[in-house]
Amino acid sequence: MPSVKTLSILLLVFPCAIAADDLGPFGIGSCHTNNRSMQDNARWVPQMKAIGLRYYRTPQTSWSAVELSEGQWKWSTLDQQMSYLTEQGFDFGGILIGNPAWNTRDARGNLPINNLPAWSAYVSAVIGHCKHKVKRWEVWNEPPNFTGKDQTPADYAKIVVSAYRAAKAADPDCLIGLAAKSAHVNYLEQVIKAGAKDHFDFITLHPYEVLNGVADNVGTEPLFMQIVPTVRKMLAAQNPVKANVPIIFTELGCDLNKGADTQAHALVKAYTMSIAQGVACIQWFEGRDGDSGPLGLLDNQGTPRPAYTALAQMIRHMGQHPDYVGWVLLNDKHPGFVFQGEKTTVLVAWGRKMPSADEVSFDETVPIIDPLTGDNVQSDHHSLTTAPIFVLDVPANLLRQALANRKRAASVGRRFF
Repeated sequence: MPSVKTLSILLLVFPCAIAADDLGPFGIGSCHTNNRSMQDNARWVPQMKAIGLRYYRTPQTSWSAVELSEGQWKWSTLDQQMSYLTEQGFDFGGILIGNPAWNTRDARGNLPINNLPAWSAYVSAVIGHCKHKVKRWEVWNEPPNFTGKDQTPADYAKIVVSAYRAAKAADPDCLIGLAAKSAHVNYLEQVIKAGAKDHFDFITLHPYEVLNGVADNVGTEPLFMQIVPTVRKMLAAQNPVKANVPIIFTELGCDLNKGADTQAHALVKAYTMSIAQGVACIQWFEGRDGDSGPLGLLDNQGTPRPAYTALAQMIRHMGQHPDYVGWVLLNDKHPGFVFQGEKTTVLVAWGRKMPSADEVSFDETVPIIDPLTGDNVQSDHHSLTTAPIFVLDVPANLLRQALANRKRAASVGRRFF
């Protein structure tokens, strides 16, 4: 067990006390067909609640869902869905998106830049209606995706500014999110320079492509670990007062076609490295298979996959608000990340791709958890592969290394692999 002195130092540097209503890292999202209504959610949300998930991306708040024709509002479906998610214990955000068929000023599939008054009216109405129920609002889904082929960052900036002003008038306490596909930091920069500067409170990204490299074990962990630092560097240059806004991965997932175990391994690595670099919430895409391919923690019949068990094990051992202690390199080559969990310290580690497993020794016998099964083995060594493990009650020497390495976080990308 770590010494009392070591644990005391960690608790002083990284206090665990976090308000229960703060946004936490363990989130979940859904495709359209599993998120149109309360009835859709009821097919799979209880299984998410059962493993301790508490943060849900968004109920159905799109423009066409709530304003059926200009000035004709329908709130019953959304109200039922919000009530259901609240009953299930979820904190949820919202998304401002859509270009309804009755808006004839803009082509379908385009940002509604030719009818900004109607767009602003929608934003004002939906945020006013959801006041005290929804605090965080994304503007659009992963632009430049789902925008017109000739539409530019300046066009997206227009709807961001319009949404921000209408939203703050309707609910001064709400938070507005600037979005981009993948980890498209250059697009965010262009949007800010085109007019969105100061008109956002958080940023959302969907770094599927970077995670794909991690899942395929091609050594892109350093690239993944640079997502947040790169965003912050850009913000410091382009919008300094927003340099430290929260960053949320409102979608991130791994295709089952890579293999069920690979999907689970990718999930563990994604949450681990995201929390380590300060991502406020990771909303895995998705809870149950729907209209976007086999990406779910559950298949289309509701049967859990190994990724479901892996996420359950993460939440069980790390708690809702794990504190990042720092990183280590096992055998001077394999990445490991240390956290102060709810009850004990947790090392999440995996091996670089090698011809065979690499034996890693610990200073003492420790509990070693297989996240895909929950199996617990007591041992002072482990044959490390690309499959991640959890080591509980982290030995004091590794805690000290992790704490020292955190101060050199900028070198992580150069040292890994």
